[in-house]
Formats: sequence, C-alpha cells, structure tokens
Amino acid sequence: MKQDEYGIAWSGEMFSWFSRGTYKKQASLAGEKGVLELIAVNAPLSIVLNDLCTAIDIQIGNVVSVISLPDGNDDHNPLTVALRARRFGLDVFWSSNIPLRDEKPLGFFDMYCCIPLAPSSFELQLIRKAAELAELAILSRQQGRGTAIEMCAEWKKKMFGRSYEAARLN
Repeated sequence: MKQDEYGIAWSGEMFSWFSRGTYKKQASLAGEKGVLELIAVNAPLSIVLNDLCTAIDIQIGNVVSVISLPDGNDDHNPLTVALRARRFGLDVFWSSNIPLRDEKPLGFFDMYCCIPLAPSSFELQLIRKAAELAELAILSRQQGRGTAIEMCAEWKKKMFGRSYEAARLN
C-alpha cells in the first residue's frame, strides 16, 4: 500500500495507519453497518441490542455481553455485577453505564468471560464503539423513527471524521 505524507495507507474508503513501522489496527466493529440499519428501520430494541452484543462477542472472542435497561429496582454497582458473574462461574471483563459519561444511565453494558482478563486497548476501542451504538439505539427508540435515520447518518459522519483525525495525529 502506498502511504501519504501523514503515514496513512489508503485503501478505498477504509484506511489504516502506520506508526514507527508498526501496524495499528483501526477499531472497526464487525456488524456495525447492520446495527445502524436496524436502528434506522426502527427494528425492536431487543433485536438491535442482541445483534450488537453478538457482534462484539464474536469480534473479541470468549466473552458474553449483556446490555440491560434500567428499571426502578436495578442495583448496578461493581459488587453486584461481580456477584452475578460469580454465581454463573464467570468473571467480569467490562462493566459500565450507557452512556460512558457522568449522566443518568440509559442502560448498562456488561461483559463476562471464563477467566480473569482485562480488555486490551484495541478491545476498549471496540467496547466504546459498541456502547455508543447502544446509546444511539436507545435514544433513537425514545425519540422516534425520523430521528433514528438522522442520528444514524450523523453517527457515520462522526465515526469517519474521528478515524481520519486519529490517523492524522499518528
């Protein structure tokens, strides 16, 4: 592949970049396009979130993901999540609120594995992208179909822009 002055190797619309001679993977969630399409056509939220969990489970491997919505009695603190995992012989791989900011949670994103592991930096990028897609799905469901299509289009623009900026900085 031919590189430009920023060290970016272009291949059609997708690109990857090189830094100090080593290849860096771009965090691209497999199945992202399908999830966005489901959101845009107003598919049931349970199907969208299940497809999202399946996509990240397959891409990371040896993990089980669960995205749950808050209810009035849900106690989602680290100890409770760890106890639930241990009940089934699992360890917590990742647990966070959706969104990943200090706002009222729209949902919870938990990932479990069979042995104690911590996510790599690449896996954290995938997790962040999956959490943002889950947030998009939940918000679009709350705001209606017309908004969902606009939100999906905005998501695509934001992701392409973010990837390009990251490539330029490396």
